[in-house]
Amino acid sequence: MIAYKSMMRTSLPIIHDGDHGTDDVTTTLYLLGHPDIFRLLGVTTVQGNVPVSTCTRNALRTLSLVNAHHIPVFEGCATPLSRPRPIGDDAFGDDGLGGADHLPAPLFDAQDQDAVSWMMETLHASNEKITFIVTGPLTNLATLLHRAPDLAHKIDHVVIMGGALNPLATTYERCGNITEFAEFNFYMDPEAADFVVGFKGFNITLLPLDATHHMDVTKARQARALAALPAPINAEIVKLLTAAAHLDQPKFACEGAFHHDTMTGVYLARPDLFEVNEMRIRVVCDDAHRAGQCVPSDDTSRPLVRVITALRDSDVIFDEMIRGIERALSQ
Repeated sequence: MIAYKSMMRTSLPIIHDGDHGTDDVTTTLYLLGHPDIFRLLGVTTVQGNVPVSTCTRNALRTLSLVNAHHIPVFEGCATPLSRPRPIGDDAFGDDGLGGADHLPAPLFDAQDQDAVSWMMETLHASNEKITFIVTGPLTNLATLLHRAPDLAHKIDHVVIMGGALNPLATTYERCGNITEFAEFNFYMDPEAADFVVGFKGFNITLLPLDATHHMDVTKARQARALAALPAPINAEIVKLLTAAAHLDQPKFACEGAFHHDTMTGVYLARPDLFEVNEMRIRVVCDDAHRAGQCVPSDDTSRPLVRVITALRDSDVIFDEMIRGIERALSQ
């Protein structure tokens, strides 16, 4: 096990790249709830949970909820790098929000510029290195690195929610949530995931299902969230937190639903709450049955990736997530 010093800096410049469904929405809210830690430069969207146009609308609805009209939204890639994939897995319904239908309509529009071009311009113009939080398929970032690999030195850190390292050696006898081997984000574009985690030039931290499957939003946690968040939006947030229950419970016998994406932000703010190991990994692309699976690699040309292997205190992490969301809603 490797211990890392806190990576928290005042006003860390962040780009949040996601396929904005339920837990991408709460990730954006968490980041906005900590303006003392995170400076959210923009939100970029990618196909995944739902078509990219719906992801973009959800990102705009999220920012409209907290009147964050100063945060620009850029629509990104509508298809994976190479292989076709059906959009979504019906985890969050047609709109990607899992029944949380009281978020406001967008109060402003997305930018005309596409996400990858904006990312490239932002990196090129920046006098400081930028951190990416990626909570969807890695298509946008992989496309950026293919087009402009020389900009990698402007990236400080990429924190990725994705992957499953031990697909059959878990409490539930499976780890993948889209197949028994693969996590959804990596399955949707395995070539993009493999390219990014194999790219040298910046720090990479991976938050896989091996860790997030220890964040069950149980009934007790749902009650804590309802009590901590302002009404009536509290009920909508709980819907976001538990939207995948109809898929998670039959597959994993959990009590509520697993929560994934928001812990990327918590990791940057409170790395002391997570156990991390370093390893080289690759993402399976050449086996249709195991596409998207993460496996250890002995290829020393690949970078060492920080892999979050365990949550030190899931209750504290959950309460930290809710606290950040509450601050965003109350500002």
